[in-house]
Amino acid sequence: MVRSWYMDDRTEDPQEEHLLDEIDTTTLCARTGVEIWYFHPDQILANNENS
Repeated sequence: MVRSWYMDDRTEDPQEEHLLDEIDTTTLCARTGVEIWYFHPDQILANNENS
C-alpha cells in the first residue's frame, strides 16, 4: 500500500499537503497510467553474471 498526496487548487494554500487514503499500487497505476518498476537488490547481477 502507498499513500498518495495531491495539491488542491481550490484552497487558499494549494501547496498545503492533503493526505488521501492508502491505495494499493495496482489501483494507483490503473488510475494514473503510471508504471512502477521495482528491482530487488538481491536479484541484480553484476557484470552480466548468471545465477
